[in-house]
Amino acid sequence: MVALYVSDRRGPLQKAHIPIPGGHERYLVSHIDDMQALVIVEHAGGFYNLYLSDESGLYFSLSLNDIVIEALYGRWQIDLELINGLNGTLIANQYARDGQFPFRSAKRTLISSDNGAFWSGILPPDEDVNRVPINCEPPNCTLHLQMDTSYYARLGVYSTESAPGIIVAHGNTGATLSGSPDLYISRDGGITWEQTLAGSWGVNLADHGGLMVAARDYHEEESMDLKYSCDEGYSWTDFQFINQTITVFGVITEPGHHTTVASLYGGQWRRTSSPFEWIVVTVDFAAIFSRPCGDSDYYDWRPWDRTESDCVLGSSITIERRLPQVCCLNGREYDREFDFRICQCTSEDYECDYGYARADFNSPCVRDNITILPNPCGDGKTKTYTASTGYRKIGGDVCVGGEEDMYKPYTADCCENNSPISSTTSTSSSTSTSSSTSTRTSSTASSSSTSSSSSNPTLTSSSSSNPTSSLSSSSVTTHTLSFSSSTTSTSSSSASTSSTSSSSSTSTSTSSTSSSSSTSTSDTSNSRSTSTSSSTVPTSTVTATSTAAKSGPTPEVDRQRSEGGDGDKVTALAVLLGLAVVTTGVFLILFFVVSTKYRRVRQKYIRVLTSAEPDLLTLKTAEDDDSPEAVAPAGDDDDDDKPLLM
Repeated sequence: MVALYVSDRRGPLQKAHIPIPGGHERYLVSHIDDMQALVIVEHAGGFYNLYLSDESGLYFSLSLNDIVIEALYGRWQIDLELINGLNGTLIANQYARDGQFPFRSAKRTLISSDNGAFWSGILPPDEDVNRVPINCEPPNCTLHLQMDTSYYARLGVYSTESAPGIIVAHGNTGATLSGSPDLYISRDGGITWEQTLAGSWGVNLADHGGLMVAARDYHEEESMDLKYSCDEGYSWTDFQFINQTITVFGVITEPGHHTTVASLYGGQWRRTSSPFEWIVVTVDFAAIFSRPCGDSDYYDWRPWDRTESDCVLGSSITIERRLPQVCCLNGREYDREFDFRICQCTSEDYECDYGYARADFNSPCVRDNITILPNPCGDGKTKTYTASTGYRKIGGDVCVGGEEDMYKPYTADCCENNSPISSTTSTSSSTSTSSSTSTRTSSTASSSSTSSSSSNPTLTSSSSSNPTSSLSSSSVTTHTLSFSSSTTSTSSSSASTSSTSSSSSTSTSTSSTSSSSSTSTSDTSNSRSTSTSSSTVPTSTVTATSTAAKSGPTPEVDRQRSEGGDGDKVTALAVLLGLAVVTTGVFLILFFVVSTKYRRVRQKYIRVLTSAEPDLLTLKTAEDDDSPEAVAPAGDDDDDDKPLLM
């Protein structure tokens, strides 16, 4: 079985936790940044799922199942696109598996504006390029886009940071993706789309998105004309760029898209009677602009997500853009202005935590029946643990306040009725009262999210009480290992189990949380002494008991002595027990010092043998989970040699 290992910031390799049903064959790392990792897993049976990590890169949750991926020309092609210039916007193709089509025979396109936490179909345009109405009603009919695995993959889904919000792609409207694409454009980051040209085209942008250049793609007939637009594709103008027809293989512009120059390359490859010759034509479009742009030619634009909110991933970004109807020149030195504002947290800022999943995109996160969560109370010593509500903040989300307390982890007690993993079944429970008071209940697998309405993932601030208001972070107990605690526990236990002819000892232990309290009851002939303590008792307790027994006559000691001198035996036994405790303590101290010295020497020796440091974030696969070897640093080698042919 293949395993995935992660190293964060040159730290040690740690095994990643991915909820995977059945066997799995390989991992394909699609994207990594400081906030999140996107990993595609090949499962037994040949289907692929997309998983998203938390910020540590260790715990993954399912984002999209049955993602389209194929091996073409010796490399893996994935129908997944991260939109440039818009943080958190993803577009992906998925195999339709709804009973209407055989598996892998049909594809559909989905879009996400929150790093894959929620996916939805792409809204189709109302009319085509000829202004003829399109009868396409979601959800049965949406817009589908050609991507990397497509026959029309040369353009793919095109976006650039120099023109934030503009996305260009080939596609079609209908129930699934088809092989007759037209050119579509979105000017608002993928929320709405418009058919801008019929057929297949090679497209590129220039002048910071103020100029679009399109030429007939090589799938179409040869041509000597191109089209250009200075109003974001609302209208196009024809221009003859060569005096003979050629097949155009691509349209390229200077990196950064700052200039008004575009180059087209191709040739007459369909004419077999003559040898093939490459033809490159460069066109400068500076003359089409009426004037340089002024301050009044720009407006403020905000990306907005599927909820029509201007907060995306916890922030509201205002971006300066040129008015489409003004055909003015931005210029090489143009510097786009941005404004950034942090938003309050809402349900849209959270995704399912590790071990939780949704039945569909509109359902709450509940415990899945696959993942076995670790038991934080398994050692019998832990009193409290950090429990999940079933949600976690989306990677890269920066929201603050708002409904944050409803979703963040909370401190829970280790008790029988609040076990974190007694079952793998769904434990999402919701308790609602007439006063709209919400309470969080944890029964089997782990504590799950609750709200004032039955398991609704959209928790609003209208509830009269916060689900976490009754939980206090101050209840977290830090346990430290010390010699005093060890010797005291031993002496206390020994004292409670010792018995003489005139005294007996009974020890009763009760546990309601992870911190077990011990109650020791010691009976003598005429008196009962009861002491209750936590898991450790100060060492001075034994010393004080011993001193009190030797410090002088008391009515109780006199009575014991008068009945047979048993008090002297008890005193002698306490003294011997104290000496034994001190001897044991000295031995443990010496053992601790020697073992610490050994570990330091061993670590120093290992550091000397280690000659290479891992990369900032290293991913590895290994056939054996227990022996991670042959670490391969994560990188973008495949992306580096991918040609920018549009």
